[in-house]
Amino acid sequence: MSLVPNPSIIDNASLAALIRHGADVLILFTTVNSGNWPKPSIINDNPSLRIPGSIYFDFEEAVVDKTSPLSKMMPEPSVFEREVRKLGICNTSTIVVYDDFGNFCASRVWFMFRNMGFENVRVLDGGLPLWVAQQHPTTDGCISPASIGDFTANPSSDFQFVSNEYVMQNIVSGTLDLLDARGAKRFSGEEPDPRKQVRAGHIPKSMNLHYAQLFDKKGCFLSLDEISKLIPYSANGLIFSCGSGVTACILAQAAYMVGISPLYVYDGSWSEWGSREDLPISTGHKST
Repeated sequence: MSLVPNPSIIDNASLAALIRHGADVLILFTTVNSGNWPKPSIINDNPSLRIPGSIYFDFEEAVVDKTSPLSKMMPEPSVFEREVRKLGICNTSTIVVYDDFGNFCASRVWFMFRNMGFENVRVLDGGLPLWVAQQHPTTDGCISPASIGDFTANPSSDFQFVSNEYVMQNIVSGTLDLLDARGAKRFSGEEPDPRKQVRAGHIPKSMNLHYAQLFDKKGCFLSLDEISKLIPYSANGLIFSCGSGVTACILAQAAYMVGISPLYVYDGSWSEWGSREDLPISTGHKST
């Protein structure tokens, strides 16, 4: 059974059909537990609902660089490999990942797998809120993996997590455009950062595209034509940032959908850049 024409997303009806026909699909549930990020009321009223057969992918406490002072940082390939094997993931797996926001962090997991060279991974368009709203089957909680997988990391040059040094070099050279996924007022510096001791503003020469602008009223990605009007095409690729490297991956996935490559996510994002007095900042509006 075919999934969807675009190789990075799958719609609810297609996933429901795959489950109904017993297809060999590994379904990963992810979420953000840190911070006070709002979830749709349909989820707040039913916080334990999951898609049947879901396995929990924890990129905050498990599949993460525990040596970094920053949160949610991408781990080394050996750590990623070890942790995803525990989830029963193999080189031949077909993965669908979703979250309970709609899509706030599912794209982050998608980008992590693409960074590790794994291609057969898709994001559930609209996530759990749309799944529940459309009355597809649900269950209470996740399941435990049935076995240990054989996943092997093979880092990709087309999907990279980059450092502040890489971003700083790009500011000097001006080779790549940088898109910031945060809200307009946080980007401009009109609104203070929610983190203590983190300055307000944005990385110099960056442009603002709030991640929510890429979704329709159902929480699904816009059409490719609509996305291409929001994300500037670049044959050299693009860099993406946000608050902590999570929603930047939504922009990266959207850029991938309209044929932009390579893609670079600044993993430390504003939580690192804004806290470093030695790194320059700008204020005011500059958006796509």
